[in-house]
Amino acid sequence: MADAGAREQAVSSQPSLSKRVFWTMFCISIALIVMLSVCGAVLMQHRLADLTRVGLAEEAEVVASALNSAPSYTSLLRHMGIDDTRLTLISPSGEVIYD
Repeated sequence: MADAGAREQAVSSQPSLSKRVFWTMFCISIALIVMLSVCGAVLMQHRLADLTRVGLAEEAEVVASALNSAPSYTSLLRHMGIDDTRLTLISPSGEVIYD
């Protein structure tokens, strides 16, 4: 009889099946949410970096084509109105012409 009482107490101390299923599903859901959030953040960061790289390349092409057709580099760069972008013009010999 002592064994039967010990078994009943051991069984009653374990959580019910519905609670175990709930906590298992809850933990899986949280893990999935965290994993998808991290993957989404990484993808968005790469997308933003790619967009920034493309935008910078386009700006560089516009400035390069304008500089190739201008008689004076420094006057053109002063009048371009690029206030929020740092622009440095370096000669082929390595001398800084405009900063």
